[in-house]
Amino acid sequence: MNIKFVTDKRGNKSTVQLSLEEWNQIQDELKELHHLRQSQGLYKELKEAFDDITLFENDEKYLKSANELLDEL
Repeated sequence: MNIKFVTDKRGNKSTVQLSLEEWNQIQDELKELHHLRQSQGLYKELKEAFDDITLFENDEKYLKSANELLDEL
């Protein structure tokens, strides 16, 4: 990447400049990362759900009735 920095009068970096092509590449990679993280989150939720089902089937976890859930509100 050909990154350029703009500095203020004191020499402190204040802005980053890169080509539009490089910017678009970064945006695409961020989108891929976002989708990957969403997939990992979904996998985790599914694994927890299957683990819960196993616990319910083995009578190691108690299922609440709809009335019990409503009473908690």
